[in-house]
Amino acid sequence: VLVPYRNRKAHLVRFLEHMIPFLLAQVGSSFHIWRSEQMDDQPFNRGMALNVAFLCAQKQFPNLTYVALHDVDMLPDHEVSYSFPERGWSHLATEVSQFGYRLPYADYASGAFLIRLDLLRSMNGFSNRFRGWGGEDDDFFRRLRHVSKPSSSFSLHRPRAGHGRFLSLAQNHTPRDMTHHSDNV
Repeated sequence: VLVPYRNRKAHLVRFLEHMIPFLLAQVGSSFHIWRSEQMDDQPFNRGMALNVAFLCAQKQFPNLTYVALHDVDMLPDHEVSYSFPERGWSHLATEVSQFGYRLPYADYASGAFLIRLDLLRSMNGFSNRFRGWGGEDDDFFRRLRHVSKPSSSFSLHRPRAGHGRFLSLAQNHTPRDMTHHSDNV
């Protein structure tokens, strides 16, 4: 489980208290959690933090087959499955409390996402150019679509209704920060 992180200690504590017993019950002892913390004062770079966590995980476990890309403020319901993504990837956080348990838009693919490492490598991870809140996950989805099936038959794999429910700890998210958006494209 790769977790990008900065300045959310209360969320991190709650995340670990929830996820460790959750994953122990679901997958046994065959999981690890890597937290990648951004230390500078620049706007948060979620993509870079995930890439660093990925490199650490890959170095520690060269035969790792898949990872969960996971926001620290997302807690899965007991019905969410973290098992191997047969299709190569699966967007887990499809029914999130902060969005009224609906997708905020059709191509939303953030919060919690499983992906095989061969696929993550083929798309070269996340872009490191996105700073501030928003945009990196949409870019990731576009690039995933391109490397997965460069045809019109591509569809985002999501769990069936009731199996993608997450509690979002950050009920009052800040508005999308577009001040650095031009730097991101």
